[in-house]
Amino acid sequence: MYIAITGASSGIGEALAVTLSSAGHRLFLTGRDEGRLAAVTSRAGTATSFACDLSTLSGARTLGARLRDEPLDVLVHNAGVLATKRELTADGFEVSFATNHLAPFIINDALRARPPRRIVQVSAGLYALGKIDLARDATGEAFHPLRTYGTSKLWNLLASFEWAKGVSGVTLNAVHPGVIRTRLGAMTGWKGAMLNAVKWLWGDARSGAKGPAFLATDPSLEATSGVYFDETRPQLLRPNATEPGLAAKVLERTRELLAR
Repeated sequence: MYIAITGASSGIGEALAVTLSSAGHRLFLTGRDEGRLAAVTSRAGTATSFACDLSTLSGARTLGARLRDEPLDVLVHNAGVLATKRELTADGFEVSFATNHLAPFIINDALRARPPRRIVQVSAGLYALGKIDLARDATGEAFHPLRTYGTSKLWNLLASFEWAKGVSGVTLNAVHPGVIRTRLGAMTGWKGAMLNAVKWLWGDARSGAKGPAFLATDPSLEATSGVYFDETRPQLLRPNATEPGLAAKVLERTRELLAR
């Protein structure tokens, strides 16, 4: 298979690249850090690399246009941000919302005419903390690191599943990779030291790659779409993600935000 992975320069994305390369798959790897991305690409063998910043609309649009030229079988959206303070991008969006939701949506939509057979959204169990506010979420008002992150993942789940219903020839599923020890949400000072100590109790990046690898390649999922997985196990969505009509509203609002 020919598989694209965003956020491949570290953490789960790096581990996933190594895992899939070892299984003989050809890869297209993206990340912000050109040096780290080059190192991962060299380890992955038959891989193409493309450095870009998915916190910006221009970065996401550039990658979407680039991927249109690739005969992809699978696209794995792994890039993510857990911001520790409210920060707006140059486009005026809260950085977690821009990276975790808008970027994968832009890329998916760019591939609508010729999508890969599978799209995998690396999600997070923290979507359960999310609560949709169509007017305020995009700019991170009432910011809180975990709630804002969870809300960005909830937007991504709802809009992605709704988007896939209108696109033929593609399956789209989401996966919580587990509670994994990565650089996500890194902090400095005594809070950072405490967080790093706690993280040693969590799974490593290689463990976190198992779920995304399963969704990307397992033959049993050929016709499965619109399912949320906890690692490799299908799981029902929480009530905040199943409110009737909410997904359609989130999809419509996403398009409005990107059209302005």
